[in-house]
Order: sequence, then C-alpha cells, then structure tokens
Amino acid sequence: MLFIRCPKCRAEFSTSTTVCPSCGFSLPQSQAVPAATTSVGPPNLNFFGRFWGILTAPRTTFGRILEDPRRRYAWVLVFLTSFLGSLFLALEKGKPSLLVRFPFEALFLYSILWFHAWLYTKIGRWLGGVGTVLELFEFCTWNLTLGVIYPLARILGDLGPWPAWRSFWGVVDWGLFAWAAILYYFLLCQVHRYSLQKAIQNMVLNLAFGGLFLSLYIYIRNLLKW
Repeated sequence: MLFIRCPKCRAEFSTSTTVCPSCGFSLPQSQAVPAATTSVGPPNLNFFGRFWGILTAPRTTFGRILEDPRRRYAWVLVFLTSFLGSLFLALEKGKPSLLVRFPFEALFLYSILWFHAWLYTKIGRWLGGVGTVLELFEFCTWNLTLGVIYPLARILGDLGPWPAWRSFWGVVDWGLFAWAAILYYFLLCQVHRYSLQKAIQNMVLNLAFGGLFLSLYIYIRNLLKW
C-alpha cells in the first residue's frame, strides 16, 4: 500500500483516500505530495513499535494502526493493564491473592472496550464524526498504553524509601495523567475527524450514558477484592 503526505498537517495516509484522517483536509490527487518512503501492506509496526509510537508520535502511529485491518495486540494491552493494575494493588495492600483476579478483570475490560467503542461510534455520529466501531475499538485499545505505564510508575515510586524518590514519581504520576488526557482527546479527534470541542462533547455524553456500566464495573472490582 502506498502512502501520501497531507500538505496541511504532514501526516501520512493511504492513497486509497483523498481525505486526510488526521485533519480532514481534502486532497485532490493532482496535488498529492508523495511521502518520503512508501510501505507495502500493513505498516510493519510490531507491538513495541506501536506502543512507543503512540507515546511519542501519536498522530502518525495511530494513522498507521488504522490502516492495518488485522486489529492486533488488543489482548496484549488488556492483559498487561489488568495484570499490572492487580500487581500494584497486591503490593500496596500486601495481599498476593489479589493477583488471582486479573484474568477476570481482563475479560471484563475487553468487553468494556467494545461497549465504549460502540458508544463512541453512535455518539460521534450524532456529532458529525465518521469513525467506525472497529476504529473506535482501536482508539479505546491504544489508550491503554498509559494504563500500562501508570501502575509501573506507582510500583517504582513505592519501592524507594527516600522522600525525594517518592516525590519524583509523584510528579511522574501527574505527568502521565495529563498526557493521558491529551492523548485521549487527540486520538478521538483523529479517528472521528472532528474538532476538540466535539471530542469533549463526545466524552461527556459517553460518560453520561456509560455511568451505569462504570458503576457496575466498580461494584464488581470491590467484590473481587478478597
């Protein structure tokens, strides 16, 4: 598959479309600017390449992820997020038995990702978005990257006995939280091809409709804290 470069935002996208998936710019074929390199088939990004790319170059990386029809690595991110979250709680509370619950949390998290993908698709369409359910599933999935890093930072912060060490990782926690929020809206704008204002509206409505299911998730988590 060949890629061209958008003259407005410089993002790469497939020659199968003339509309930039990043900024929505309509690009006539006669004005196409060839990218510096071309790619054949899927963009050949393995899990670690995608994971690192979402953190450092989210627009280009996520655009290439959307070009890959195979929808890989969802379960890897789900299991990593669930395992590290359970590991953090087990270490914090001194209860190794909490690790036993992580496969159940992974299954529940996977179903929640599909539910939110469906919900974001429906609400996004009301707001003029064009993302599909599969694209929104990728959006939900790759937003878990910081869900993998966050518990690792908390674990490292708890390992050090020095106040300066704990303060440093506390700052890292806040930085990860801020970057997660930025990445969330950034990717949602990209997949639905609309403005930041509409992304915020989408999130608010999604939280409103999904509040009941979030309450159910918290309730189940509390039941599993044996």
